[in-house]
Amino acid sequence: MAQLLESLAELENWEEYRLFMRERLKQLSDGPQEVFISKNKLDFDDNGKKWKGRAILIGPKGALAVKKVKKEGVLFHEGTATLDGKEIAIAGIDKMFQKSASLTLKRMKLGYVVKGVDPDDETDDSDESADASSNGAASELEEDEMALGEASGAATTDTTLLKRRLTSLVEQIKRNTPALTPEIEPFLDQARARAKEAAKLLGSDPAKAVELIAEGEEFANQAVVGVLEGGSATEAFELEKQRQTLVAELKEAEAVGEAANEALLKQAKKALEAVLVTIGKKDYDKARQLLDAVEQQLSLVVEGPDTPGDPDLVGLGDWKAYRAFLKAQLKRMPAENSPIFVSREKLTFSIDGKEFKGHAILFGPKGRITAQVLKRDGTLFMEGSGRVDGTSIKIGGIKSSLIKGAAKTMIKLRLGKKVVAEGELPPEEDDDAFDAADDPTGKFFVDRQVKKIAESLVKLKEALDAQKGQLTALTKDAADKRKRADDLTTAARAKSDAGNDATKDWDDAAKAVKDADLAQFTSKDVKKQNARGFNSLREMTERLNRIKGSSDDKSKKVEQLKKLKADVAERLLDATIANIDPADPKAGKLIASQLEKRFGVKFKLNESKITGVDADGNQIFKDNDRKADPKKEAETLKELYLTLSKCPEMPKSHLKKVTVSLRPADSESEGGVYYGSSKTAEITCRRPKES
Repeated sequence: MAQLLESLAELENWEEYRLFMRERLKQLSDGPQEVFISKNKLDFDDNGKKWKGRAILIGPKGALAVKKVKKEGVLFHEGTATLDGKEIAIAGIDKMFQKSASLTLKRMKLGYVVKGVDPDDETDDSDESADASSNGAASELEEDEMALGEASGAATTDTTLLKRRLTSLVEQIKRNTPALTPEIEPFLDQARARAKEAAKLLGSDPAKAVELIAEGEEFANQAVVGVLEGGSATEAFELEKQRQTLVAELKEAEAVGEAANEALLKQAKKALEAVLVTIGKKDYDKARQLLDAVEQQLSLVVEGPDTPGDPDLVGLGDWKAYRAFLKAQLKRMPAENSPIFVSREKLTFSIDGKEFKGHAILFGPKGRITAQVLKRDGTLFMEGSGRVDGTSIKIGGIKSSLIKGAAKTMIKLRLGKKVVAEGELPPEEDDDAFDAADDPTGKFFVDRQVKKIAESLVKLKEALDAQKGQLTALTKDAADKRKRADDLTTAARAKSDAGNDATKDWDDAAKAVKDADLAQFTSKDVKKQNARGFNSLREMTERLNRIKGSSDDKSKKVEQLKKLKADVAERLLDATIANIDPADPKAGKLIASQLEKRFGVKFKLNESKITGVDADGNQIFKDNDRKADPKKEAETLKELYLTLSKCPEMPKSHLKKVTVSLRPADSESEGGVYYGSSKTAEITCRRPKES
């Protein structure tokens, strides 16, 4: 049994189609149902025997099948059907098409007929006759066989039939014109142009006229599908959207007014016109090639004089500053491969007041610094390598989709360089540490280091997965505590309104709110740090794969691997500490031993003591009254460790010593101070759950 027809091929398979309709007719419920009859005849395959007929589909599953095959360019008339015994009464569709449906049902031999239509009348109908009658052309209905069966591809040169076929094309264009949108207008313009040219050649060159009419019909059909499917139905429609984007880019480039661009823009304009011709001929591969070529040409457009000096870049908000920065860095790019960065997500730029979404590209020594600064603000980049080769910037080590995104940004930048991929590119899915472990390259020491680092990355992923597993419990705990806080606050307000509230009611509510805020902060913080950890994992895995695949000599690879190994070890330790249970008796001592090793700072953990109250009522403290026992302060040490680990890169040259003095839970103040001369920090604070 055919549960659903998923494609035109399945619909034209007569046996599958017949079984599908048999089940639909059995399940047809009382009352009106959706019914669809194809506008064009289909080529049904009945066990190797071909015959032309119109498809009829009915009911909810019939509607789903229609949606599927519409995407392949098959159009339908839609109406309602009501079952009366074995007769199907159809409303809303012209009788000529009902006749076709009746012929199809008769051939199915299921016992069903269309009510009011003689099933034995097998007079052929045309593909467009019913539409013609709905426009008042009833007198042409009989003669409008007009070989629109031939409109689907037969190359008749009979002048009478060609005239009818041309008339049908003109009528189709007229019907589509009221629904004109910017996306389909070029299709109809092309259809009109071919109809006019074909009309001139009917007598002198009928073979050429056939070719032009066929192309015109293709354009007209693409316009219909575009209207019905919102612009995503056909490959031709998608290609036209790309073409329109490049047409807009061409106009912007022409407005620059640079004489050096004239020849280039003329070529691009001709190529964009040629794209439409290839669409009319259904040569979509050639259309894509032409669009790619135009994109490359528009990347070579230049604008304005060279940028003087070597400007800095603090962000990507100012398009002119970004462009000037890249222009200066481009001149400083070495001939050999150097780092290149492309943003993983599209960023929003403002160009002369117009919004443009595109992937940012950065290169050069200052490009690396800018990428690091932007990373701290949440803009992530994928690092690869690239070099300038004539008019091209050749990039490797970056995903193809990101390189394509950078190429589109280069069109807007007008730096006279096109972006092209070079060498084997990484897969679109993120690199996996397991891949690096399975296929290490290099010899001896390098080979062993690659494998060790890959194994550490696998451990890091496991630690991050474990941390991610905590989030469900933390999120639930935060929600539960927030509900309790809301309930206690509501209850306290109700008692206050009734005049029987007590101080304890409000104290309990305040404590619950504080607990809820802490739980919510903890949940969000763990989620943020976990995401940061996975970003680091991905970037370090990409670094490892770049080192593996590079052509650098052994000594350079060893140095790169040494640095990467240290970075991986730090992140692995961070994830391990994040997962440690403070209730473990060994946790405090373990974290204390790792603090100095990880961050290169000396630290002291002490306790404060409240010694009294001054004349203004402020508490007097004796800070650093005595040493705190690390075994009993695991939660505090863990929080201190995680706070330090949040620094993108610990400024070891700016911090040598940290002293923390833990104040009692009932203390009224906390604070901290940094001494630049001695590079020390002193912090006075309550414990994590009390602060």
